[in-house]
Amino acid sequence: MISLKSTLRGYRREIGYNDKHYYNKCAQYLLERLGLFMRRNCITEDDLSVVFEEGNFNYSALRTLISACRRNPIRPATKNLARVNPQSIMVRAKEDEPLLQLADLVAHSLYKLVDDSPRMYGLKETRYVDELRTRFFADKVTSKILGFGIYAVHNLEQIQPDLEVKQFLQNLNNS
Repeated sequence: MISLKSTLRGYRREIGYNDKHYYNKCAQYLLERLGLFMRRNCITEDDLSVVFEEGNFNYSALRTLISACRRNPIRPATKNLARVNPQSIMVRAKEDEPLLQLADLVAHSLYKLVDDSPRMYGLKETRYVDELRTRFFADKVTSKILGFGIYAVHNLEQIQPDLEVKQFLQNLNNS
């Protein structure tokens, strides 16, 4: 998932600019992608556990948010949460769950893809994501990753990538 706080528009005001709520909303979008993957691969909510890294976040509030979204899915993508059991969301320390290191690797590769800090000197690091591309969930017909294994909140234009990154993401496939 790639997001900018500004992409959440009015929701930022609704949550009082609270970073914990922002984290939970981003987690919702991530779990919607997971639900889509589960639906496409006939995986039920009983077949899966979700593990988040222990941190300074309110995971009980995340479970509550996911439960509320499951009861009343407003956006079409939110319907994918029907396959994600909020009670299956667990929290573990990174040293207790080695797979969290893979999640960090993917998160860092996506961050470096859009990092426009001065220390990057205008260079965009696409290599990490390109190396991982065969591991991303993608559309079964087109093999495109954007919108499936990589989700730009709410669309690619809103995260304001430069032209190189935009074209890279639009053309990225897992084959």
